[in-house]
Amino acid sequence: ARLEIPVGVRKRLAVPETAILRTGQLTFVYVEEADGSARRRAVRIGTVRDEQVEVISGLRAGETVIVPVAAEPDDGSGASAGQRHAAGQLANG
Repeated sequence: ARLEIPVGVRKRLAVPETAILRTGQLTFVYVEEADGSARRRAVRIGTVRDEQVEVISGLRAGETVIVPVAAEPDDGSGASAGQRHAAGQLANG
């Protein structure tokens, strides 16, 4: 018998680990909307590597996540209080 395991590049979406927020069993990020407001969005996460967290679902590539500087932004508030990062690809590994 032969077992083949496909090996190749797997594209994975990733955000900074500091953008991931947890409340109980829920995991979410704040996403900057087109009107500049911050919206909390539930995400499902995977592996953590080099301070980047794989996002399995709940976010699209290129969306802007907000890393809260001090306090979390209020859902629906202006997105001015925080650093912005575009959701990007995590290196294969």
